Amino acid sequence: MIRTSPHDDPDHHEANQELSFGFPAGGVAVVTGAASGIGRATARLLADQRLVISAWDIDRAGLLDLVADIEEAGGRCHPVVCDVTDAAAVDAAWSESERYGAARRGTS
Repeated sequence: MIRTSPHDDPDHHEANQELSFGFPAGGVAVVTGAASGIGRATARLLADQRLVISAWDIDRAGLLDLVADIEEAGGRCHPVVCDVTDAAAVDAAWSESERYGAARRGTS
């Protein structure tokens, strides 16, 4: 179940440090395509869950707008301009993202 805030859960306790998405509280979530559409909505949802967002996109202006939205709501978001079709750019983006906390890499 996805909740808009951990405080919406009547069984939530501050001692519970794991969020419903499997990230530790304050963990870093990397969101690609974060400047618009589904990526933007995902970044905002995860920020509402108290995750630090490392927002990746090629649209710098869109990323800065997202950062402003998330920070206005009390969240933390770091823009990373990245073309995910460029392997070197992705490696650099991971290095940047890991500066904000332990970011997990998924594999496919």
